Parts: sequence; C-alpha cells; structure tokens
Amino acid sequence: MRLLALDTSTHVGWALFAHPHRVVDFDTWEMPEGNTADDMGTRWLAFDFWLAGMIRNHRPLTIAFEAPISPNMPFAKSNTRTMRLLHGITVIAETVAARHGVRCIEVPNSTAKLRLVGDHRAKKPAMIAAALRLGHQVADDNQADAIGVALATYEHLGIS
Repeated sequence: MRLLALDTSTHVGWALFAHPHRVVDFDTWEMPEGNTADDMGTRWLAFDFWLAGMIRNHRPLTIAFEAPISPNMPFAKSNTRTMRLLHGITVIAETVAARHGVRCIEVPNSTAKLRLVGDHRAKKPAMIAAALRLGHQVADDNQADAIGVALATYEHLGIS
C-alpha cells in the first residue's frame, strides 16, 4: 500500500513508502517563513498547494501525519501562535486528503517514536540513528520522524 507519511511542522519531513520495507523517497519541505499574525493563511495555502502536488504526483492511498500536539506533551516552548499554526497544518492535511479521496490517519508522536526506536520518549538523535540503522539515509529528524509515522501506520493497519 502506497503511503505518504508526514512529520507536520514548519519543516515537514515526509517519507513515501510503496511497502513497509521499501521506502521510495523522503525529504523535508520548508514552509515559507512568517513573522506576523496576518501570514498564517499564506503559510497554510503554501502547505495545501505542496501537499496537493505530492498527492497528484505520487498517488498515495493513505496519508499519515504525526500529531504535532498531544495532551501529554509539554508546551513550555510553544506559544499560542505556534499551536495555532500546527493545528492549522493538521486540519489542512486532513482536508487535502479528503479532497483527493485519500485516507488520512493521525499518529501520536509517542507511537511513532515507540515504533522506530522502541522508546516512546526517544529524542531526535535516537530517531535519526534508528532510521539510519534501517538503511534510510535521512538528513534530519523530520525525515526520521516521518519514517516512524509510516512504520506505525503500517503496523496499525496490520500490514507488515
């Protein structure tokens, strides 16, 4: 099953899988910078356009994204603007998927970490190291997170 997995943030790590044991491609898409409250719409539109293009070009059957916010995450470093941006990204991911008739699944951050590293509290270096051990030459933690999201999604769907 063709799957597009996303680590949703301003640096969107993505991994495209044709099968759980064969990643096709991965990279990081950079959301345009924004400095004011008035630029949210522009940034969300850029994400919408990028994701719609990924769906048209790669034809995934499912999109899975890492929940950027969960009830047990500490928000000491997050402000209201960041929270609003991240919520918007997830809403857009689900909307774009629905618009294209693609199934969309949200994966908790801790589930992606557990599936890739074996520790639901794994830090960024451990995620990268685990992806590298699996043979995925990731360039950053965003790409590693997307691989964890993909593997957790396949497991959730009972595909091995």
